[in-house]
Amino acid sequence: MNKISIASLIIFPCSAFSGELTVLPSISTTGYLTQTQLGEESKDNNVAIAFQPKLVSVYDSKKVDVSFSLEQTLVRQNDEGGDKNFTDASINSMVNIIDKTLLFSVVGNQSYRALNQGQDLFSDKLLASGDMSKVKNYSSNLMFTLPNPKYFGLNLTTGYSETSSEQSLDSNNGLDSSNILASSRLYSGRRLQIVTFDFSANYNKSDRTNLSEFESTSLNGNVKFKIFDKLRFVLTGRDEQYNFDENSPVSRPSLDTTSYGVGLGWYARDDRFFQLTYNTLEEGENTNNFVGFDMDWAFSQRTSLSANYGKRFYGDAYALQFDYKMKYLKSSLRYSEDITTFARLSQSTNSLGLFVCELGASDFSTCFQPQELNYELQPGEQFITYNETISDITDEVILSKSARYELAYDKRKIKISFNLGYQQTEYLETNRLQKYKTAGVVFNYDLSRKTNISLNTQLINRETTDTEQGEDTHSITLSGKHSLSRNADVDLSFRWLDRNSENELRDATDKRLTLGFTYSF
Repeated sequence: MNKISIASLIIFPCSAFSGELTVLPSISTTGYLTQTQLGEESKDNNVAIAFQPKLVSVYDSKKVDVSFSLEQTLVRQNDEGGDKNFTDASINSMVNIIDKTLLFSVVGNQSYRALNQGQDLFSDKLLASGDMSKVKNYSSNLMFTLPNPKYFGLNLTTGYSETSSEQSLDSNNGLDSSNILASSRLYSGRRLQIVTFDFSANYNKSDRTNLSEFESTSLNGNVKFKIFDKLRFVLTGRDEQYNFDENSPVSRPSLDTTSYGVGLGWYARDDRFFQLTYNTLEEGENTNNFVGFDMDWAFSQRTSLSANYGKRFYGDAYALQFDYKMKYLKSSLRYSEDITTFARLSQSTNSLGLFVCELGASDFSTCFQPQELNYELQPGEQFITYNETISDITDEVILSKSARYELAYDKRKIKISFNLGYQQTEYLETNRLQKYKTAGVVFNYDLSRKTNISLNTQLINRETTDTEQGEDTHSITLSGKHSLSRNADVDLSFRWLDRNSENELRDATDKRLTLGFTYSF
């Protein structure tokens, strides 16, 4: 590790731009012995070697935080067409223009992955002979927050993103899409007690290379009148508008809805409330009545629960978030639903991981479990998430419903992560449906200060509109790592992966033995 403390990067103002620069260069060499069988074909044995120089750099100051990662990969293998030479890169920067008031961020990354998520569960960008596409994402956001609101608070965000890939499911020419967003929130300050309010608006516009332009607007609002003590009379409303080109082949006749209602709420404080409302949903010429529910309750500093129920164009709509934290144990449960596109996903910064690792870390043993329920990442840190499924590379509009539960344990020599996941993706413009069910356990044990062993086992079930029984992918990875010195590590691992499908052509088994050496300068 090389750390360079910078007294001042520029003369004026030196106090604002002085900070610490950390540079972490390393190089890895890994050898692979693999045996793969597809369907009834004979087993294919392969020998490969990969060279991966990497540079991770973090700059941390009062005004500017920048994290940067660059990794070059060179692969040579026996399989015909399997040699590769590609670059993965990422940057995450935050400029604190006005402290706690005005922030500017830029996030970008370049990576390689399979076009079809179902194939991505089996393909490996290091050793696969093809079907991998370079994906580039870039997004920038400007965020304004009115500090210390007395009578009203105001949050404003504007953003722009670009997403491109060499290929996509829609076209061999890939995709090159852009998205702009604007969001605002106006809410009552701490001195307003008799009447309080909370209004928000979100606008997104996506220009899609292979499909028509897509716009979405959502408006949400509620007004609460104090009856006595903690009891409130509530007025609530929501409006969603989705605009496609008239020739867009959307599988649903209408996505636009408006709902409004009245009810009662119990507000102990801002993070302890629940409310029931009687609502009317208007969807074109159809109307439906329903009882809505909304709550956010912090039972203690270690336990919190938020939940919401309503109706949208697809029917019942839910949201759930539960967090529980003990000294060594932490659990998290999430369920969410969203209308989005592949390009818009690049602006999502949410992560469900319960372990925090250094940027670019590949070793679970170096990660830690934060004590806070809502931990804010520091410069050079990232959440690590297992069994995370994402959409195919296509710019279709998708309705995504996802649930995830994770239980994490971290004490002394032992780290364990147990996770369950469910994701349903409905592709609205081609009337396709994909469902994923995942389960996994990651275990790490430190035999000594220099040696650790780990086990990673995963099960993924995939169903699509084209299959009746779907397919199951199982994988088990056993690995060990030993530090030869402060700068040199050696690791040995064995992975067994099996994909069982009703389509015999997709039945596959892969066995892999790897030996790697990493030197950090």
